[in-house]
Amino acid sequence: HEVLLPEPLNLTAHICVSKLISHVNNECTYLRNQYSMTRNYTLKKRAEQQAMTRQRIVEAAVMLHGTVGPASTTISMVAEQAGVQRHTFYAHFPAERDLYLACSGLVLERDPLPDANSWRTSREPEVRLRTGLRALYDWYRRNAGLIGGVLRDAEHHA
Repeated sequence: HEVLLPEPLNLTAHICVSKLISHVNNECTYLRNQYSMTRNYTLKKRAEQQAMTRQRIVEAAVMLHGTVGPASTTISMVAEQAGVQRHTFYAHFPAERDLYLACSGLVLERDPLPDANSWRTSREPEVRLRTGLRALYDWYRRNAGLIGGVLRDAEHHA
């Protein structure tokens, strides 16, 4: 590290200060190494609990978005449904957008959009069209409640 010292500083003082800084850096490195060797702390169990809490919050929000819609879903409702306090909710989702992204991710993880490759391989245009439409309609049918709530709120609050 380059240390800027005030002028004028005689050469002896400059050397002493540089050696002191070097010594402090060496001591910090030594202590950091000692600390990491004696205590290897991991969040394993706590991280698992945090992930489970986050998952419960997202699942509660998805369920509520599908029943009452995102616009009518309150933080308090999600927290109560997930069995957490509001401050715990905010610790996991400080912004509303974060929750919406997590909900979208969970929905698509559970039931991904149909893969177009399954119908692209057909040489017959009519077969390709029917196969693709069937896959899309099936996906929308399975997700009708949630999509309906989201679209209803989007139209009403646009």
